[in-house]
Amino acid sequence: MKFSDLITKKVHIIGINGIGMSALGIYLKKNNIDVSGSDIAKNSNTKILNQHNIKVTIGHKSSNIKNKDIIFYSSAIKDNPELTEAKKNKIPHFSRSKLLQLICKDKFTIVISGSHGKTSTTSLLGHLLIASGLNPTIISGGIMNNFGQNIYLTDSNYVVVEADESDGTLFKLNPNYLIYLNVDQEHLDFYKTYEALKNKIKKYILKISKKSRVFINTDDHFLSTLSTSSCKNIITFSGKSKSTYKYKIKNLSETKSIFDFYFKNKKIKKDVNSPLLGEHNVQNLAAILSVLHDLNLNTNNNAIMKYKGTMRRMNKLGKLGKVIFFDDYAHH
Repeated sequence: MKFSDLITKKVHIIGINGIGMSALGIYLKKNNIDVSGSDIAKNSNTKILNQHNIKVTIGHKSSNIKNKDIIFYSSAIKDNPELTEAKKNKIPHFSRSKLLQLICKDKFTIVISGSHGKTSTTSLLGHLLIASGLNPTIISGGIMNNFGQNIYLTDSNYVVVEADESDGTLFKLNPNYLIYLNVDQEHLDFYKTYEALKNKIKKYILKISKKSRVFINTDDHFLSTLSTSSCKNIITFSGKSKSTYKYKIKNLSETKSIFDFYFKNKKIKKDVNSPLLGEHNVQNLAAILSVLHDLNLNTNNNAIMKYKGTMRRMNKLGKLGKVIFFDDYAHH
């Protein structure tokens, strides 16, 4: 099946109000595909979907998929009346990963994955690629404050995608570029053991690096073990360990972060200013600058400082006395 095959289909998305599924629903609608969806309750994404003229039914029942040609469902959906009805009537039904795979096929795709920092890195990379003139479509796992929603749509052949390893979605993609930020002991409900998760990631990275450029953080203990690979397509970045790209922090304050950026021990950017706080965000930006440099694209401090962040990712609410208040997802 190709993405173009969906043009003539009536598509229904189960769990459409989810942050990942809602973005894909909007993508389908903007590509003139007849799309509807359902979910168990309304949330802030429902309003955004309605603004794109996507019908969202609240409550799951078999009648929701009447006359539908193909069903896509969230990985959070294990079983419900609509999925049961689709199976009963042999209506083609696929998980979110299949739809993402169809969207990315034949596109120049940059995928961001890891245990932490995916959403922030995806939205900032997309923002800086726009500033560099590539103008990609961006599919993020959070509301990007620069655009007011979790997807930025263009007619460009470039796509920036946040991909999660939690349900194996990542491993079905074949990106041109992959950024792997870090690996933590999580999703063991799916992988059963930490070793199984690490083995899956290692196998995937070594497989796609035969054709794709893979950027890994060597300050992460597990990812650093992959940097010993002789594959020229595995590129490293870090702040502390040996790597192709490196950052050296000069100042971390309550308003911004400042660092120098190096390529093969040569300083290529001095006094990079970022509105994002904390060393973890410097590390995310270092990954982005590594990719931009590898693509022969330049960016400047002005573009970085115009980035407005992602909703509920260290959003500053205000200050009371000496105490600064932030709104952060803090889900892990």
